[in-house]
Amino acid sequence: MLSHRNVVSNVLSVLKRVRPSTEDVFLSFLPLSHTFERTVGYYLPIATGSAVAYARSIPQLGDDMRTIRPTVLVAVPRIYERAYTAIRSELTKKGPLARAE
Repeated sequence: MLSHRNVVSNVLSVLKRVRPSTEDVFLSFLPLSHTFERTVGYYLPIATGSAVAYARSIPQLGDDMRTIRPTVLVAVPRIYERAYTAIRSELTKKGPLARAE
């Protein structure tokens, strides 16, 4: 179990490396029961006065990103891998000229 002190310590540690502002918009899509999402996607924005928008679902994440235009996206590595694979797949369909840009 994480104590209040654990969570506050985690948030303060993140703030030593990353300084979100009141202008930042986080896009939250991981389950709030996930400790990573709760700490970095929920408590951190509260601590810095940033806004949090909640995605409708993982399948609609791309549309939500285009609509919300977040400045901060907190995710686990698998999400970045999926995005990278999708981008590479689209570039492969477009041919070598698109891949060269």
